[in-house]
Amino acid sequence: KAVVSTQSTGKRINLSMDTLFAVSSCVSAAILAYVSYKLHTEGRDPVLAPKRKETEALIFPDRGMQCPYYPTSRGCLDASCTLLHEPLSLPRLFSVLRSARHTLDVCMFVITSPDLMDLLIEIKDRGVRVRCVCNDDDVDGLQRLRSAGVPFRFDRSDYLMHNKFVVVDGERAVATGSYNFSRGNGNRENMIVSYSEEVVRAYHREFEEMWELYSGGAFRYNCFKDRVYS
Repeated sequence: KAVVSTQSTGKRINLSMDTLFAVSSCVSAAILAYVSYKLHTEGRDPVLAPKRKETEALIFPDRGMQCPYYPTSRGCLDASCTLLHEPLSLPRLFSVLRSARHTLDVCMFVITSPDLMDLLIEIKDRGVRVRCVCNDDDVDGLQRLRSAGVPFRFDRSDYLMHNKFVVVDGERAVATGSYNFSRGNGNRENMIVSYSEEVVRAYHREFEEMWELYSGGAFRYNCFKDRVYS
């Protein structure tokens, strides 16, 4: 038996070697489980990895539906599953957006996809600040977001707000390309996800500038961002 003295009471507690071995085994198992989890998540998700990729290319449309169990640690155990068991662009985009912990700034010409609107509402409901800037022709498509309390502002210039990008957590990641958040988008599109701090900061500055420019009031801006009437 091992004898352990407690400083607070001065009492001695007799522990058998079996008890000590069981405790140390539990601690070791917990440490191994945590290390295994970190290696798994960081190896699978570049957003979480300390040595992540500088950029990712997402090509749309996907050629099918991804099995929901494919990205999980257990994987798909159904040998007869007919869904795709490979990385796909739309689920990856959803994963990048869901990785937001503090802020998600969405700048899209069009937002009409029910799935993507549901995702933005889901992210907002877990405490992330979600903001949207859109072209002023897209008012009807945003009523669902307005009802859910997601703030958005419209382009008030004489030209189109034709940007398509999303900034995650200010300086952590940006997704940008030709892909619109539109309903049933079967077009050939693309997005690049960049984790370069310099690149992300440039998009973040652009979003903040537009958010300020489109803050409201009876005025418009031209392409040089000058007020043309008030």
